[in-house]
Amino acid sequence: MDNTKRINMDEMKLLQDCYRQSPMVQMCRQMIANQLLNNGVKFCQGSCKRKQVSFIDEDDDMSEDRWCHFAADIIDSVMCYGFVVVHMGSEFPSVLRLDTYWLKVGIKDNQLEFFVYEKGAAEKILPNAIVFNHFGFEPTEAGDINSLMTRILSRLRFLKTVRQSALYMEIQRSEPKYFSEVKDSGNNQNAREGIDFDFYADANAAETSDDMKFQRNKTAISMLSAQRDLYEGYLNPSHATKAAAALENVTQLPMGHSVKNSQTSTGRGDFVNIHKIFQEEICATFGVPRSMMFSDSNSKTSTDTVGTHMTFQNTLLWWKKKLSIVLSDTYNSLNSEKIVEKIDIKKEQDIDALKRKYKVNVYFPVTPFVTNDELRRLYEQGVISWKSYGEYALRNISLPIDDLQPKAPEIDELLFEKPETEPTSAPTKKDNKEKKKDDKEKKKDDTNKKKRPADGSAGSDAKKAKPNDDK
Repeated sequence: MDNTKRINMDEMKLLQDCYRQSPMVQMCRQMIANQLLNNGVKFCQGSCKRKQVSFIDEDDDMSEDRWCHFAADIIDSVMCYGFVVVHMGSEFPSVLRLDTYWLKVGIKDNQLEFFVYEKGAAEKILPNAIVFNHFGFEPTEAGDINSLMTRILSRLRFLKTVRQSALYMEIQRSEPKYFSEVKDSGNNQNAREGIDFDFYADANAAETSDDMKFQRNKTAISMLSAQRDLYEGYLNPSHATKAAAALENVTQLPMGHSVKNSQTSTGRGDFVNIHKIFQEEICATFGVPRSMMFSDSNSKTSTDTVGTHMTFQNTLLWWKKKLSIVLSDTYNSLNSEKIVEKIDIKKEQDIDALKRKYKVNVYFPVTPFVTNDELRRLYEQGVISWKSYGEYALRNISLPIDDLQPKAPEIDELLFEKPETEPTSAPTKKDNKEKKKDDKEKKKDDTNKKKRPADGSAGSDAKKAKPNDDK
């Protein structure tokens, strides 16, 4: 018994259209894709101690552009459907277009299993097609899509309805509708019903004439003709032409009718706030803070820059990890023969160890989430090398890596060496020692000076007293 379910391709088409038409979704997509693919993709083998694989050095620059384009298509497919259908070409992989296949999903060993069929063919498996479904948005067992777009589709539809309603109200305000109202004169209208009917139409008359139309307003019409004659007689021809054209816009109502204005509806007062709320929800779904794209917060609300920074950082790290798996698997599948040629297979060596050693890993050199001052401090402390410091610093300021100097400057007093001359304003340790020594000697001299006058006076008195004693 076949327990597979067909995925609704019409729903996938609807999700794709909403994804392409929503400006907010495209802004979130551009923020993620630009930050991930701004520095291209890199290839390393094994533990990534060697930054480049030997057998891809011969490839031209077009190779990296093709892989970057492939990574961008993966982002679009995962955001729309939650999975990606990859076609393994002869040289480069590609994401299959929506109108070229249809899918079935089933459960095998408690895991979802996908079957890719050709469009327009009956149960014909599409060769070289692989479905990657490790992003956490796998469809249900019934074939329903469970992606990021499905979570915000209802909100996008609501916003579309609100915009259409606002547009319809503006059209009504630009083209107002007027109605005529018959004033009650107090007389019995039932008795005059036949007269009113004959006023508008005479069923017995074979031909209609001007005298039978608007008999009650014939005097008013003659007054209108007289007014036109006055314009033509007393004004110059240019003014007469304009006046006659203006009088053409005058509509004479039947006697007893008056214009009644209809009630006009005004637009919603919370239209902008509704958009802000839904923008917050859409940005939260894609992991991109709204404050990174809009700076409309007032002074009363404080923005958490650290939290915003960390949120977007975690989003990029998640995409970096998931995309690296897809790109690494597709690259190893396409270049398996070249990789095997470089392996020296031994009988006693473990196969899993060989795979880990020679497997090619594709990674994204994302801009580091630290400032250049912190990078400089790490370099001066010997934590990172000159090459790492230079590459990260250039990526922070969006400069090409080719501008990096091959060696660090030998003498750079401003950055990496402290100046030998000490400032004159602050006293040094030597000056402090000499000052203490001078103070100590000065204090000792002052003490000796105080003692000498006392001893001298006592000696003189003794000398003076001695002759007196002799006497």
